[in-house]
Amino acid sequence: MFFGAGLSKAFDFPVTGQILPLMIDGIRQYHWKGKSWLYKEDEPNQQLYISWLQLLLFRLSPGIPRFFTDKNIDRKGLENAGLPLVTDLLSQLDHLLASAQDIYDWNFNGTYTASVSIAHIGSRIDLKLLKTIFEWGIISAIGQTKAREIVALNPLFDYIKKINRRGKRDFITTITTNYDPLLEWNFLDDGEAYYACDRVDYGFSWRDVDDIGTIRPRPSKPKFAVFKLHGSFDWLKCERCGYIYVNPTSSIYTLAYSNVKEDRNTCHCGHWPLKPVIVTPSYIRSVFDTNLHEIWKASLEALRKADEWILVGYSLPNEDFNIKSLFLRAYAGRKKKPRVTVVQYKDEARGRYENFFEENQVDYQNEGLEPFVKKYIKPLR
Repeated sequence: MFFGAGLSKAFDFPVTGQILPLMIDGIRQYHWKGKSWLYKEDEPNQQLYISWLQLLLFRLSPGIPRFFTDKNIDRKGLENAGLPLVTDLLSQLDHLLASAQDIYDWNFNGTYTASVSIAHIGSRIDLKLLKTIFEWGIISAIGQTKAREIVALNPLFDYIKKINRRGKRDFITTITTNYDPLLEWNFLDDGEAYYACDRVDYGFSWRDVDDIGTIRPRPSKPKFAVFKLHGSFDWLKCERCGYIYVNPTSSIYTLAYSNVKEDRNTCHCGHWPLKPVIVTPSYIRSVFDTNLHEIWKASLEALRKADEWILVGYSLPNEDFNIKSLFLRAYAGRKKKPRVTVVQYKDEARGRYENFFEENQVDYQNEGLEPFVKKYIKPLR
């Protein structure tokens, strides 16, 4: 089963068109009320991060400053105001970085006085650092959302749990483009998260957050396979030893915002700081992390060997070349083609799927996820 943004949207996590309005609203709350959920309220550098994020947004989209001051436009109004997509801004930023170009002198204002205290060359502001602050803002906007409970979807998670726990030939691998930990947290029963190293195959070896940073290899007989192509909120990576920390019980991405070195944001190899493992949405994004490469390889093999693909809440957008390549390679690397079921709301993506796969190969369900679960996912005894 392959899950796209539609699954997260069903649980009220923001989709692409809602992320920039959320970030703008977070900045406005800080200016208007003196506090905000954006980044962390107890983070001493919150004001600095917010000010640099705001300046970057102004330079990438010079027409949007009016939305930061108009109190007549609430957050819902921002979503309907025709703001650019966060994908557009990130793609422009990635293009500038890839071509070694820039759009503004970030270190000095119009009178050529230092924008920040520049004590040495390492304290200069550049686009790479600003992109990091931008990505932290995106993570913060998505991560602050509290998922709503959807009783109608419980049969879906229960079905996967019961199929996989039987230990027979049938096994449902889950692949997702989403950052949130909805899947793995719904699969593991109370207390099981402490044994995730045996229960869940994440597609790579990882460090435990225990006292000695134990390295957990991929389990040989997992109960679940959860392959997250673009990273996760409950992961942090060390850039020295290359290992990712996984905390199966809680999100840990906010530890990356702190500029204070402490045990919980420092690797057991001694390197600091740990970094989020998130591939943010951009038309020219690339996946460089070796751990993510392992996940993509594991996903390819799972798709290549599966009898059936059920693609949920993924619209197969034209610009998503990496995932389309994943599907094409898995589809071509087998003798018998899989059964393909697409679960979408309405028919906007129907033509793309019917052109992508062979004729009569796709069973396109257009009523949305909850009706699909009610109609097709039968309780197992």
